[in-house]
Amino acid sequence: MDNIEKAFDFLLKEYEEPTISDVIAKINLSLSQTDIIEFFNKVITHFRGSENEDDVWDQLLSMLSPNNIPDEVLEYLIEKKIALMQLCHMDLSDKWLEKLSEYDDAPIYTMFKRYYLSDNYSEEDFANFYQKYISAKYLYISMHFLGLYTEAKKRKLLLSLCANDDEIEDKNELELYMIAEQIKTTTDEKAILKAYEKYNDVGIVLQSIAKNHFAPCVILSELCSIKGVKNAASIRKISKETLKTKQSTK
Repeated sequence: MDNIEKAFDFLLKEYEEPTISDVIAKINLSLSQTDIIEFFNKVITHFRGSENEDDVWDQLLSMLSPNNIPDEVLEYLIEKKIALMQLCHMDLSDKWLEKLSEYDDAPIYTMFKRYYLSDNYSEEDFANFYQKYISAKYLYISMHFLGLYTEAKKRKLLLSLCANDDEIEDKNELELYMIAEQIKTTTDEKAILKAYEKYNDVGIVLQSIAKNHFAPCVILSELCSIKGVKNAASIRKISKETLKTKQSTK
């Protein structure tokens, strides 16, 4: 209990300072779960309804490990709409992110990343998540992940979900990602050459060409020095690696 009293007394005196690292260190490192709950109950009781309440929680949450925030505290903060933006940008469990998704896009982004990249979520889980939360409303998140995680296991599933989403009216960008996916694995040199000539200013397509070991060396050589397109640095690096591999196997 001494630790709780010291941590709480410190909070009462210092919460307006730029940091409250001492009390956070106590919470994150030295207090038991029972003590942590007792500490937060004291914070809730003391600051409930005060003009400083949101400020105190903003500072606490900015430095706390999500694992050390009791469910009772999260329930209270969300119910009272306290420090919601801090909570929305924390790596909380899906249960809490789902509750917070009505206030900001950040929880949707965090959950999307989990469902899309983690092996803990199946393709069926991801498809259900997409239908419930994404669709046309958050198409920009889908496009972001398609562009950023080009080797993701669920990439083809995401492309299929987007392609079959009737709510998406403008599918021009999506079509480019689908073309890039096809070019990445084709063994047809003529198809690669045709794509290179047609999409010579589209970074995502050029990146796929750069990864394809069936791409002609002359194209890869040109891509080794490409500039002025999105992800040019990445394209140059990948092209050099692919070209080196091709030349070493001759």
